[in-house]
Amino acid sequence: MKNNMRWCLVFMGLFIIQVLFSSSKLMHGNVYPFLAGVPMTVSAVTTSIYLMVWYLPIVALGFYFTGFVKDSLSQYGVLLLVRQYSKWRWLLKRFLYLIIVTGIFVSLQVAVHICFFRKGMQFSEAILVAVFFYFVTLIVLFSVQVTLEIVTDVQIAFLVVNIMAICSVLAMPSLMVMHAPKLVAYFLFTNLGMDYRRGEISTMIETMLVLLAIEIVCISIAMYKIKKIDILR
Repeated sequence: MKNNMRWCLVFMGLFIIQVLFSSSKLMHGNVYPFLAGVPMTVSAVTTSIYLMVWYLPIVALGFYFTGFVKDSLSQYGVLLLVRQYSKWRWLLKRFLYLIIVTGIFVSLQVAVHICFFRKGMQFSEAILVAVFFYFVTLIVLFSVQVTLEIVTDVQIAFLVVNIMAICSVLAMPSLMVMHAPKLVAYFLFTNLGMDYRRGEISTMIETMLVLLAIEIVCISIAMYKIKKIDILR
């Protein structure tokens, strides 16, 4: 993977979101806009601004994870697996690395905000909870991307995940108005990473169980599919 280029995209996304936040009067009062996400009841224009502010850095990190498994398999991964290295063990290490990178990403996002905005120095239990669920939601989102690239194709996986994430954010207000079943909301799990929406969708325990269940499903599918991949083909 072209790590340097993809990390540049991550940093660009972080700075862009901070610039957008600092220049937008719509965002006033938000200590951490990337944790708050998109409000349920706002105009289409305002929704677009909030969505752009929230999602740009995530797209940048999505670029970093593009080819996260497939590219590695075509490089050093083949050598490891040919030498009787367990495919499952190798894949679990890739998921662990995904979690570590996502943790660094979230930490940098918080740090950049603190550096540029004095209000960011205010911490509370509510903010720590919001950081945690934002972090876990991103892990699940990129786990879905990694699993899809094993099942389908790298570009298709990236495209599908981004369309799914954006559509889930845009569709949720209408589903709430129609009193859609909670199960539908759980499938649109991107909303669970937003402080504005999470409380309206589920409790903290329900949110954690849903995200954990999706993560387990992703890892299980990925492990099943990679077992059947012919790495020497």
